[in-house]
Amino acid sequence: MNLQMSENEFIKHLTMQSDNAWRCHKEFSIFLEYIERVKNSDFISNIFSTHGLKEINKIWFDMEIVNALALDEWQNAGQPENWQSEWNSNFLPDVKSLIFSFNEALMNQGYRDTMHYLDTED
Repeated sequence: MNLQMSENEFIKHLTMQSDNAWRCHKEFSIFLEYIERVKNSDFISNIFSTHGLKEINKIWFDMEIVNALALDEWQNAGQPENWQSEWNSNFLPDVKSLIFSFNEALMNQGYRDTMHYLDTED
């Protein structure tokens, strides 16, 4: 993560990271690892309000639960190389919904911060 990014660039970067996360379990796991690495950084806590961080952490936690369920099902199936059909039928709707909610929370936070900035300018 480039710590020289502006807040808006960072939000855009995170939403772009989510673009492929729903495609398969491995991509979703990689995305969650990335979020885990950045969500506790000072950069994040400086960008988001306490409410925004709580919302993002709640959604991230829900994504981790889905990820754990998918991993358990994949392991119980014998860790097949091709597990796309199961992913699509059992997890994809929830994953897409959670990623949408995550991106919406990011964008709303950025929008609120921008509006606050505009409201406080003379």
